[in-house]
Amino acid sequence: MKLSEGKLREDVLEEFSHTVVDGISNLPATLSRFLAEHTDMPGFTYEVSHDENRGCVILWKEYTHLGSVRGSGRFYERPYAWIDE
Repeated sequence: MKLSEGKLREDVLEEFSHTVVDGISNLPATLSRFLAEHTDMPGFTYEVSHDENRGCVILWKEYTHLGSVRGSGRFYERPYAWIDE
């Protein structure tokens, strides 16, 4: 596969609009980008919540077309934790 450096740079630096999730205001950019990149994938499901200690929490699963789980995980991000301490 041959890609130009300019195309790679453009794709990496491309700005994603923040994904809006009901009930969660000000979703951190990294979590928003993850959701923006994956929500259109078939079989991808997620749940976003806010925990007082962990901050924003994303629980996700990706299913195959047969219904078995291909991958799953969770992310935690508390972007302003250092301010509280």
